[in-house]
Amino acid sequence: MDWMGKAALTAVTVALVLALAPRLGGRCAGVAAAWPWTTAPALVWLADAHGAAAAARAAAASVGAGAVLAAFALAYGAAAAGGLRVRAALGVAWTGALLAAGPACLLAGSLSASLALAALAAWLAARHLPRAQAVAAQATSHPGARAVLATALAAGATGALVAALEPRLGGVAAGLLASLPVSGAAVAATAHAGGGAAGAQGFLRGYVTGLAGRALFGATFALAVAPFGAGVAGAMALVASAAPAAWSSRRGGAVPAAAARA
Repeated sequence: MDWMGKAALTAVTVALVLALAPRLGGRCAGVAAAWPWTTAPALVWLADAHGAAAAARAAAASVGAGAVLAAFALAYGAAAAGGLRVRAALGVAWTGALLAAGPACLLAGSLSASLALAALAAWLAARHLPRAQAVAAQATSHPGARAVLATALAAGATGALVAALEPRLGGVAAGLLASLPVSGAAVAATAHAGGGAAGAQGFLRGYVTGLAGRALFGATFALAVAPFGAGVAGAMALVASAAPAAWSSRRGGAVPAAAARA
């Protein structure tokens, strides 16, 4: 598949997630948005274009990138609770994400260290995200067509660029780039705009819960891609990543500490 096809497939997938997220309810939408919609296809493209070793390195780095996403969620939640509007809250959240990128880069060479960092960051985010009493309002807010299109195109371009530039970027940088919170930022902003701080908190708590599934996806893919190939590794990672989401749905969308430690 050429780069245009790869970008289009990723973009369509992300667009579907953004369109469906408001109908899922706040926390379920957060769990769905945290799934590696951009990272997963990028890892498959990497394995196809540059081999299993490169894809495994990128997958390990994507696990550590969970700390970046947790920092994004925590910073956004604090900014929204402090009364900042959407654009200002996004600026604070991206700043938090960039600050967390340093430790993620340093530990990206070790899968176990990346898992530990991601688990610690998710636990801290789940523990310290501000709580809101009313979170139902954001379930009725829908991203506009322009927002969906822009986010989907950005995600598709990111996935294609990761696969195309991996020889120059290296596996660590590729994994981190593929794990930027593109769709998460879009849905968080939509939830915030439609439901205020309470809407943002409901989404972000689900998002942090979903980071467990993201970490399991990356770790499983990193371990399985060399012995089994990208296709089987992707299927195994998909099954592994679904477990936290299923457990969370049985708990009614709660954000358990155990999920953050997974």
